[in-house]
Amino acid sequence: MRAIVVVALAAAACGHAPDRAARRWNASCLVERGCPKPVVLPAACSPDVAPLALGDMVERADELDGAPIAVRGPLLRTSGMCTLLGCYTADSVETRPGGLTHSYRAPEPGKPHAMATLDDETFAGDRILLAEGGCCNRCGAALALGGLVWLSGPGLSCGGDESQMCCGVDPRGQEVVARGVLRHRSSVPMLEGATLCTLPAR
Repeated sequence: MRAIVVVALAAAACGHAPDRAARRWNASCLVERGCPKPVVLPAACSPDVAPLALGDMVERADELDGAPIAVRGPLLRTSGMCTLLGCYTADSVETRPGGLTHSYRAPEPGKPHAMATLDDETFAGDRILLAEGGCCNRCGAALALGGLVWLSGPGLSCGGDESQMCCGVDPRGQEVVARGVLRHRSSVPMLEGATLCTLPAR
């Protein structure tokens, strides 16, 4: 079976993982292979960590811009971006005599007699019927505290395809502490060089 990918020249767009019933996942899809790396659990915070509440950090953002801080909040994944390629696989192949068929029309007035105009060129070989399915897109997303402050640091991103997204840390809305340098005046508030830890259960 030959796999064929038809590329649609479209820009990236938001969104991820359409309804599984509407698509045919196959071995090209991450959901069939699984995430390449296990999820890492944040270590416990050291006793001297005194994080700000997320709301307090937002109120003091101008004052804290450029400073190393620790802030606590729910760990979430942003909606992310996916490419929009059309993915197709060969559904069936009918073998027929190969070769190209050409259709010409008479030379246009003023052209040399030998310069007949090529009207059509058709491949008359195998007939391949396509079906939408498989995965050929790439998706990415960031991790953020409360959806307000993006985290930039080793292992703090998500990637995958249209079938599944894999993150270095599992974002389930659990409360974590993020430490890093606040960049409030960037287009998206961000903690640079961020690391995560967890506080003891209260």
